[in-house]
Amino acid sequence: MKPSVLSVIILSALPGFALPRANGQADYYAIKEATFSQTSAQAPTSTDDWTFFTRLFPATDGQYPAATLTLPNSAVLSMVDDSGAFDYLQTFSSQSALDSAFPEGTYTYTGIDGSANPPSGTLTMPAGGMYPDEIPYFTEID
Repeated sequence: MKPSVLSVIILSALPGFALPRANGQADYYAIKEATFSQTSAQAPTSTDDWTFFTRLFPATDGQYPAATLTLPNSAVLSMVDDSGAFDYLQTFSSQSALDSAFPEGTYTYTGIDGSANPPSGTLTMPAGGMYPDEIPYFTEID
């Protein structure tokens, strides 16, 4: 039986997921993800890693050359340009480390365009993290 990887993705921030791309608005989302390796027909018993990933899609290509994410504690993270979209990715060894670094609260996405009033939008990470009570798994794997 070869090992398979099952990722449980927790979309912890749906309010910002589907903003319209009009009038300078952008699409953006944030994901908290737990990754498990399943090597038998039994549920995995440990987590491989915990990941925070977020992406910002500008309303138009080249709208701004850089973007930041401001966390609820006012820390500002530079997002990485990925062919016109902007990403931020960080992996942790535990859920508590992930939730400590990216807690509930308001996250602000800002397109850095050199203006005095750059485009921005907010997203609220809900309390509780929206994690499942049980690890999903395949009952038949080869």
